[in-house]
Amino acid sequence: MPLWRQAIEALEAQTLQPSKIVVTDSSSVDEGPVLAHEHGMIVEIMDEASFNHGGTRRYAVEKYCSDCDIAVLLTQDSVLAERNALEKIIAPFDDHEVGAVYGRQLPRQGADPIEAHSRHFNYPSQSLRKSIADATEYGIKAAFFSNA
Repeated sequence: MPLWRQAIEALEAQTLQPSKIVVTDSSSVDEGPVLAHEHGMIVEIMDEASFNHGGTRRYAVEKYCSDCDIAVLLTQDSVLAERNALEKIIAPFDDHEVGAVYGRQLPRQGADPIEAHSRHFNYPSQSLRKSIADATEYGIKAAFFSNA
């Protein structure tokens, strides 16, 4: 099954449904934008030259999510592994000292050993809460944040 279909099915199976899903597409030629539109998602096609990960995400949040309490940002190859993934990723925001959260990435099926090791190393199975006070223990990893 193509990755876009898997990602959409995983989103639609969530126990917590988003109020809106926005897809910003960099003029791709795959089936993603069409599938997203068919599933009721807001789709905005951008010029490939103007697309960049951080800037595009900021643009989408400002344009489409100014009325949202929380925005969950995913890449097109992020397939939520559990039906309660969205619940889990927003739960830490119950603590008002939490400013950002990222989810664990698992290696994709068929990942080579280096890619798999990277996912296991950077995304341990136990949740961690880090702040600047943890820099002495974690070093540069105290500031590690995934934007996938």
